[in-house]
Amino acid sequence: MKYVILIHESEAEFAQRNDPAKAGTYWGAYTAYGEALVKAGVMACGAGLQPPHTSTKWASARHLKALTPAHWV
Repeated sequence: MKYVILIHESEAEFAQRNDPAKAGTYWGAYTAYGEALVKAGVMACGAGLQPPHTSTKWASARHLKALTPAHWV
């Protein structure tokens, strides 16, 4: 059985990856987490989503649901 882990970040949190003052801490934490998952044998691959501002909202009048692909929360 395989699972998907989705990590939700606000736009402010997402922006830290490009902030010179915060990028080291941001990427250091993600790198350590990813390496721990690989070492434990529970991570097969990984890929990031696009920045939140690129998301598209979709609505279906029939089901009255709205989805935002970049934000699954």
